[in-house]
Amino acid sequence: MEQKINKFLRGNGNGYGNGNGYGYGYGNGDGYGNGDGDGDGDGNGYGNGYGYGYGNGDGDGNGYGNGNGNGNGNGYGNGNGIKLHSFRNDQVYYVDGIPCTFISVASTTAKVNVIDIESFETSVQYIYKFNGFFAHGLTKEKAKQDAERKYYSTLDVDSAIDLFNKSFKSGIEYASKDFYNWHTILTGSCDSGKDMWMRDRGIDINSMMTREMFVELTKDAYGSDVIRRLDDH
Repeated sequence: MEQKINKFLRGNGNGYGNGNGYGYGYGNGDGYGNGDGDGDGDGNGYGNGYGYGYGNGDGDGNGYGNGNGNGNGNGYGNGNGIKLHSFRNDQVYYVDGIPCTFISVASTTAKVNVIDIESFETSVQYIYKFNGFFAHGLTKEKAKQDAERKYYSTLDVDSAIDLFNKSFKSGIEYASKDFYNWHTILTGSCDSGKDMWMRDRGIDINSMMTREMFVELTKDAYGSDVIRRLDDH
């Protein structure tokens, strides 16, 4: 799956880790010693701090003439400002600066465990990739929506209008939710303002409408200067 992950992450500006940590301790190591018959043994402990991806501990062992020594090693990690390399035996990748391990991956969508760097608890989320932009979400739909918004927010008004016209053809019905999202892309409107405006007019976001209906409904609302330009194309 690593090859698929690397392909999926191309264009991710935050990079991702390739290191191998010892990965799954909580800063506690186990030491062991080897006596050589004269009662002396050396112990080495290996501890793991999640912040480092690895920890190191030292132990001392004492032999009792039978070649057996006992030692204790302690390792510790601090997760503040330090990138993880592995977590619970899985490689950690950073997507948009967020550490995660991959559960599954497709061409534009991945299912991941997002790691909380403070508590080391995980939550299952989705990542969507759109034109080189990535976004996380608790659902695929939310991740897709946010990734698209990130990309569209980089467009100037003329480019956004051109893309709108390519996406929505005259006389064809589309989901109203698509126009809801595009109103923000075109005008910068916020969701709360749009939600209030739709409630006041009894517009169902789950309905269907044409681009002509969308323009007629919104040409006198917020961002009307941009919406009216859609009629010119």
